Amino acid sequence: MAPNLPGPVVGVSLTNMGGPMMRRPNGMMGGAMRMTADRSTVAHGTVSFLVTNADTISHELVILPLPENQIPGTRQIGGDAKIDEAGSLGEASNTCPVRQAG
Repeated sequence: MAPNLPGPVVGVSLTNMGGPMMRRPNGMMGGAMRMTADRSTVAHGTVSFLVTNADTISHELVILPLPENQIPGTRQIGGDAKIDEAGSLGEASNTCPVRQAG
């Protein structure tokens, strides 16, 4: 049963898309991940995400602000295959506690 969450609740499911897991140059295991949400837009204000990891592989969800002039899906990926998470509004995974923007 879901906890009582503030604002609109977006249901998110994280799964592995199958195929072999590969070790990346940075030592991390990687593969294709799929994220699905039960809605694509919400009103401005407080929003909660109810995330389900529907797989045996640990996934994380990090909420990052999108500058007004940036097109969704165009955030730069660094040479280490990572995205700069500075300014994160919240994150959750099996390896870190739920964190909310303060």
